[in-house]
Amino acid sequence: MNYINRQGDRTEAWGRGSIAKNGCGVVAAYNVLLHSKVAVEFETALGQMQKIGATRLFGLAGVHRRKLAKYLKGKCSSAAYYKFTSKLNASCQHADAIILYCSNKGRITRHYMAGVGNGDGAFTWYNGYSEGKTLATFGDYLASLKPERKPIGYIVVNY
Repeated sequence: MNYINRQGDRTEAWGRGSIAKNGCGVVAAYNVLLHSKVAVEFETALGQMQKIGATRLFGLAGVHRRKLAKYLKGKCSSAAYYKFTSKLNASCQHADAIILYCSNKGRITRHYMAGVGNGDGAFTWYNGYSEGKTLATFGDYLASLKPERKPIGYIVVNY
């Protein structure tokens, strides 16, 4: 099993959509779980998330953020969704993983990306924006994003 860094290469269906176009939430969950003690095959995570009804608008609008957090909470010791504000929740400092949820200014699309902790306060970021750093603290990753990337929220995960 390998981390997924390019969801556009995936061919699986996600509801009426596809992982390549609408599956960033499933990819983020898989990458977080791969780093944990409960690693699952991608197809297993995909099926489990479909089973709990995590698709938004039949999968065409990706994954519902609260269902994503609930799915991860069922697999890990904790997973909580936080609405993005200028002050990050203190739990970010001790997180095993973080899933960032952003909107794209001027477009209706949104995107999830996963940062898995390295044990030193930094995260390796997967399936993120091309301008984002791949190894950075949560704050530094946010600072590396272009102004049109607007964080909406994030899920803090502990294994």
